Amino acid sequence: MHRSVFLPLFSVLAGCVGALLRRYEIAHAFEPDTGLAIAGYPASTALLCLSAAVLVIAAVFLRGGAVPSGPIPYQTAFYAPEAGYAAAICFSSLILFASAAAGFGQYFSGAEARISRLILFFFTAVSGLCVLLTGLRTYRKKDPEQINALLLVPAFFACLWLVLVYQSNAADPVLLSYIYELLAVVCAVLGLYSIAGFGFGRGRVRRTAYYCLMGVYFSMVTIADGHSLPFLLLHLFSAVYLLLSAAVLLRNSEQTKAA
Repeated sequence: MHRSVFLPLFSVLAGCVGALLRRYEIAHAFEPDTGLAIAGYPASTALLCLSAAVLVIAAVFLRGGAVPSGPIPYQTAFYAPEAGYAAAICFSSLILFASAAAGFGQYFSGAEARISRLILFFFTAVSGLCVLLTGLRTYRKKDPEQINALLLVPAFFACLWLVLVYQSNAADPVLLSYIYELLAVVCAVLGLYSIAGFGFGRGRVRRTAYYCLMGVYFSMVTIADGHSLPFLLLHLFSAVYLLLSAAVLLRNSEQTKAA
């Protein structure tokens, strides 16, 4: 089985197992009165071991195989002629639009009054448009220069998302209650930033694929945390978009090396 199939499939299956463990951990591994984590709880230990194993296994399998030694253009790295890929990219952008709509709904209904959230969901909508345009222009093999600027917006949006996640949890002394969410957003930032690097001649296949695969895994795990709808959709977007990117990148890099 090719790595372009095995590694994305592995990250999804591991993410499903991790989400189940995380759900059980949230239900049983924290003291009901204080919210503190119960030291040495089996589900917590199992999830930590699974996460460490995923990090190592993905790194090991990415080290070997046919990978171009230098940077490759974005159009070469992420081009996919299949109509299903274009449909999946459109679906990813729709998830961002839905997240933005839910976020705006919360803000204007008074359920969430922080202006920082309003700014985040404005950039969520803009990122959705950029993801859609990038995917369609790549599918149609449009001029790469039209794509480069579009690639930067989702990366900057993810940085803002990371800042807000950190601010929301900085005062929480129980690291275990939010560590997987934080890791998911960190991997999303690194993955989207690395993807954007291909548009500027600085893309690296192994590094980008690794960040994307880890983003898929941790995004799936943190979906079990019980986020509000806008942020649940953001993690769903991260899992779907990074999965597509990793699979296409690994397949194209193998074909480029073989040629």
